[in-house]
Amino acid sequence: MDEALFGGSKVKSNAGVGVISQEELRAIRAKTEKNTKNDAVVISKNDLNRIKDATVIKTKDELINEKKLLEE
Repeated sequence: MDEALFGGSKVKSNAGVGVISQEELRAIRAKTEKNTKNDAVVISKNDLNRIKDATVIKTKDELINEKKLLEE
């Protein structure tokens, strides 16, 4: 799980970050909704909140501890 997706990462990176205009954003959304462009997806705010609520973010230490407990 990409922790940066939900704001769980403490590391900030500008890799892959770009700025687009409102017009470009509208064009991408229109193409996505018409299924003529499939490199983006539009989801509702409720779906995003549902995904966030169902997501469990664990630190490396938590994963290591769980692995140790399972090995015992």
